[in-house]
Order: sequence, then C-alpha cells, then structure tokens
Amino acid sequence: MKLFLCILFSLAALSSLASEHPNILFIMADDLGWMDLACQGNKLVETPHLDRLAKQGMRFTDAYAAAPVCSPTRCAVLTGQAPARIGLTTHLPGLFFPKDDRPQPAKLTPQLNADHITIAERLKEAGYASAFLGKWHIAP
Repeated sequence: MKLFLCILFSLAALSSLASEHPNILFIMADDLGWMDLACQGNKLVETPHLDRLAKQGMRFTDAYAAAPVCSPTRCAVLTGQAPARIGLTTHLPGLFFPKDDRPQPAKLTPQLNADHITIAERLKEAGYASAFLGKWHIAP
C-alpha cells in the first residue's frame, strides 16, 4: 500500500510539472468552413490526422475570424488586437488590388509594425519557444 501511494504521488507530481508548459499547436487555415473536416461532421472528406489532433487537444468551435480576408485576421491572431486598431483591415496593398483600385480608400498600414507585441513574444515570456510555419502574408 505504501509503495502504491508513493507511486501515485510521484506520478501526480510529475504530471503537474509536465502541465506547467503544455505543448501548443495552433492551426489556422484560410477558407476552411466549419463543416469541412470530418471531426466537425463532414462525411465526404477524410481528415484522420486533423481529427486525431482535434480529439486529443482543444478546439475553438465558437471562434470567428476578425476579418473576411487573411492579412488582418493573421494580425489579429498574432497581436490580440482588432484589425482596425492595427490599421490593417484588408489585404496588404499591392498584393491583390492595383494601387488605384481599392475597394474602400482608407489609410492603411503596409504591414504589421514590429512595435506590436505578438502572442509569440508573450509565450516566450512564459518560457515557451515558438515557430511560425506557412503563409506569412502580414508584410511585403
């Protein structure tokens, strides 16, 4: 019985140490509808790897995009600020629209400014290492 309790408390202590910095894998996909993955109920598409990640991790099922296009949405996720506050409310200038054919003329920032604190910087303060893989599209 003493050995059992010793093992039990040791495992509890180890699990509490391991949970101080759980792994975070944040996946954001452009143009992915809420029913596009099998784990969301799609019967026509097989997504076994994403389904397994969703089952083992945390899913944001009631989240919404901060903007209808990718650049401001990425900036909002990285900084936690609304696209209008950052000054990036549409695609980066010159990437999708000719300079003289903006849908709504507005004073825009050509990229995410380096003075905005990002989630990666906050995670680093908490002892995490971070990486960004994939489509950047927040600076020329």
